[in-house]
Amino acid sequence: MQKKNSNNHKKGIKLSNIGKNEIIYKIDNTYENSFEDLVSTYRKVILIDLSNLAHICYSVAVWLVNKKVWNGPEEPSKGMVINILKGKLNGILNTTGPSSHIIFVMDSGRGNKETVLNNYKGQRIQREYNPIADVARYLYKQGYDIKYSKGEEADDCIATLAKRLRNHIKVIIMSTDQDLWQLKRKNIEILSIKGNMEKASKEVLNKKYGINRYKDIVKYKVLFGDSSDNIGPILPYLTKKPILEKINEGIKSKKIIKFISKDKNVKFDTLWKEYKNRKSAIKLRDNLNVSTVKSSKSIKNIVRI
Repeated sequence: MQKKNSNNHKKGIKLSNIGKNEIIYKIDNTYENSFEDLVSTYRKVILIDLSNLAHICYSVAVWLVNKKVWNGPEEPSKGMVINILKGKLNGILNTTGPSSHIIFVMDSGRGNKETVLNNYKGQRIQREYNPIADVARYLYKQGYDIKYSKGEEADDCIATLAKRLRNHIKVIIMSTDQDLWQLKRKNIEILSIKGNMEKASKEVLNKKYGINRYKDIVKYKVLFGDSSDNIGPILPYLTKKPILEKINEGIKSKKIIKFISKDKNVKFDTLWKEYKNRKSAIKLRDNLNVSTVKSSKSIKNIVRI
């Protein structure tokens, strides 16, 4: 989180040239931390999925307990999670380097996803201990910048920040959630928080999904679902190969739905409506209000436990 050398400062972008909607954070009707501050002080902004990071630290703690590597309690504890987090932070700081402003982004709900997508994330086990609040409090006390969008998932808040920042400063997104790959652009890099922090690549994209463009992740998940979020396909028993060929040829969504409706003998209007409905939840929203965590005590009211 070091600042640049004063000799290397970029010229600040005048707020009048960006417009009111392009200011990053709106809190209690006051604006703060404008693009001018960030662009003139830092070379890049790192957007980290706090909830994703917290669950990774917890999963490592579970593994250590199960393998009896950790000489301590039989269940993962707050102390274990925070110690693992400290190691992760060192790796993140070494990867991002100097002149970077780190913003941790946390979940504050699930937006419209639960109402649109049947049983969204319903397969996930509710643990007695949820590490998100403890991780957020630790990061806040360490002086890190923590953002959220009220009632929304971290993904959509990250999408909002990335859109507003990308034309002015390099953006690096850190998460294992490949939903965020739909945000990949020329000035947006995406890294995994796990292991060696691998970059998003078209090779992995094609191997996992059979598609060639990052933006087509939305189309893929609307049609075929996503088991990690408990989202089923738009119709059962879809044949992937011909549909993927059409996606990779750049065929418009409406024509793909016409093809599927004819193949499956389903009314086009019904299927097209369902497609648009699912897309509204799966495509990340990038027009949200973004707030800053202002106190450690406020975290319990922000995070969805």
